[in-house]
Amino acid sequence: MKVRADFVTNSSSASFVLAFKDEKLTQKQKDAIVEYVLKNALGHKMSEKDWKDFDRWYDEEDWYEEAKEYQAKEGWTVRSGSVDFEDAGYHYSALLEGLWHAVAKADPEHTKLINTDLSY
Repeated sequence: MKVRADFVTNSSSASFVLAFKDEKLTQKQKDAIVEYVLKNALGHKMSEKDWKDFDRWYDEEDWYEEAKEYQAKEGWTVRSGSVDFEDAGYHYSALLEGLWHAVAKADPEHTKLINTDLSY
């Protein structure tokens, strides 16, 4: 973590540096990105318990009926999640750091994480 002893502003940004061999992502890296996004950014697959909870909490919401329709359609999966805006900065940086590590782990010969500390 970087520590400053002189004047510090209330900055809410952080820098990062990544290096990739060749300009394009490898197939391993692309697969890792898709897997990571499905697991961490697109919610979870709705279970029967989730639908029971939705029936109690959201049955009067405008989007509820559309979600139920897609759940019933062949070949469709409904996913659900939430975003905590009180801790959005922390969650966003954790999402990015996790993504970078997933890409690097998938193909370490083509990825170098140089500076990925987003704490500020």
